[in-house]
Amino acid sequence: MPGMDGFETAAHIKRRERTRDIPIIFLTAINHGPHHTFRGYAAGAVDYISKPFDPWVLRAKVSVFVELYMKNCQLREQAALLRLQLEGGGGKAAVGDTKEPAGLLAELSARLAAVEEQAEALSKQLDDDSADAAAVATAAHLERKLTGLRRALDALEPGTGSGAASLPSPN
Repeated sequence: MPGMDGFETAAHIKRRERTRDIPIIFLTAINHGPHHTFRGYAAGAVDYISKPFDPWVLRAKVSVFVELYMKNCQLREQAALLRLQLEGGGGKAAVGDTKEPAGLLAELSARLAAVEEQAEALSKQLDDDSADAAAVATAAHLERKLTGLRRALDALEPGTGSGAASLPSPN
């Protein structure tokens, strides 16, 4: 590329708020060894592939990253709903006619269960397809985040005794 190499381009993409979450896969005809691969990962790449490559493997990798993106969007939506409820916003516009906290928590729990199920299926697919280490690590990170979100949601449910009393009042 004239004026800027792929490493600089990746660093520029990762610096911008709007594009920082875009997964970057380096595809190169030049194989300078592990130094270049490490430099690609350090610049923000999620994978580094040298030519010649198998197009089916590339499609599978892109598919995994698209699925992970969708799961992260669902998590952000659920977190926003929870924040709305905790801040006293009620969450009516986002959840429908559910106004009371118990109804909102049930809705969030159901949505989280759906994301957890999809993440589990994705992890199984990665195990079955003998995916690359970066995709497996990203899926494991997503599962850890889901576990944390589940714990937080469970702590908010009345009667669980998990610390709900220490949360700030939404009013």
